[in-house]
Amino acid sequence: MSTFTYSALFLLLPFFLTITTLANRLGGTIPPPTSFPSIPQHPNSINILLLDIINDLPKDALSLYIVGSFQATEYEIEPGDEYARVLKYTDQECEFLYGGSNPGPIKSASLIVFDPNGADKGHIKVFWSVRMDGLYKSWDKINWVKKADWGPPPAKTVRMIDEP
Repeated sequence: MSTFTYSALFLLLPFFLTITTLANRLGGTIPPPTSFPSIPQHPNSINILLLDIINDLPKDALSLYIVGSFQATEYEIEPGDEYARVLKYTDQECEFLYGGSNPGPIKSASLIVFDPNGADKGHIKVFWSVRMDGLYKSWDKINWVKKADWGPPPAKTVRMIDEP
C-alpha cells in the first residue's frame, strides 16, 4: 500500500470509532443497510425435489415395477434397491405394480407420491418404502407412515413384462 492509502486510513479511523461508540451508547449495533434486497430463504426456492422409492420387499419377492408422471415407461426396482430421482417441484403420481405369477395375481397401488401444495408442502425430499403390506412414506427416512394398501390392478394397467 502506498503512503497515501495509509494516511487516508488513519484519517478515517476516528470517524469509524466515533460511529461505533455512538451506536454502543445508544444500546445497539449499527443496523445493516436496508438498500440491499433480501434473499428469500425458502426450502423450495430451487423448485426441485428428491423422490426416493425403496423396494423393501423380501429378496424372493416377484418383480416390482413403477410407472409415473416422472417415469413414462415401466421401471423395475429389484428387492433392496432404490429408485432416486431429482424432479420438478410439482405433483408427482405413481402406480406401483408387483407380482403377476405364482403365488398370485398382480398387486397394485396408485397414489400421489408428492403433493407440493398439500401434505408435502415445505419438504424437498420424500421417501417411499414398498413393503409386503403396503406403501410407507417418510420425509427423513426414519419415521414411516403407511399411506396405501395393495389392491387389484386397475383395468388399464400396463402389462407386466413376465406375463403372456
